[in-house]
Amino acid sequence: MFSKLSPQIIGFLQACGLTLYILFIATVMNVISTQNSLPDTFLAPAIFLMLFVISALISASLVFGYPVVLFFNGRKEAAIKIVLWTGICMVVFLLVLILLSLIFLSKK
Repeated sequence: MFSKLSPQIIGFLQACGLTLYILFIATVMNVISTQNSLPDTFLAPAIFLMLFVISALISASLVFGYPVVLFFNGRKEAAIKIVLWTGICMVVFLLVLILLSLIFLSKK
C-alpha cells in the first residue's frame, strides 16, 4: 500500500501521526494537571517515566517502523529518504506550533 507513495508523502504522514500523538498526550497531561485529583506521591515520577518510555516506543515505531522494513528489503535509499522527510516535516510542525503559541501569547 505504501509502496505507491513517495518518500515525501510517507514522511509527511508519519510526522502527522507523531504530531497528533504528541498533541494528544500534551492535552491529556494538561487536563490531568488542572484536575489536582491525583495525590503527589512517589508514584508520580514512576508514572512519568512509564509514559516517557511508552512514548519513546510509540514514536520510534511511527518514525522508524516502515523504514526499517524497507531497509531490510534492500530499499535502503527509500528508507533513508523517508526518515529524512519525517524529520524535515517534524521541524516544520515544531516551527508552526511555536508560531501559533507566540500568536496566542501575544493576544493575552
